[in-house]
Amino acid sequence: MKIKFESQKTSLRLSKDEFSTLRNYSSIKEETILPDGKTLQFLVELDNDQYFHFNDDKFHFVLPNHLIHAYTPRKEGLCF
Repeated sequence: MKIKFESQKTSLRLSKDEFSTLRNYSSIKEETILPDGKTLQFLVELDNDQYFHFNDDKFHFVLPNHLIHAYTPRKEGLCF
């Protein structure tokens, strides 16, 4: 999972395996350990409405379920 934060845009890139897991199980989770031993958690879930929430050490992305299940992989990806 790769996440890129810009001033007016947040990009989320998933591998084929991660995308498949998201489709099949409606969520994926990843943790990154920082040099000081603290962790950052990234959670991507599927639901009816999309949103992004950041709290303490957790990034929570919710993507529209119907768009993910209807998606056919292509180079330009999906935009929400």
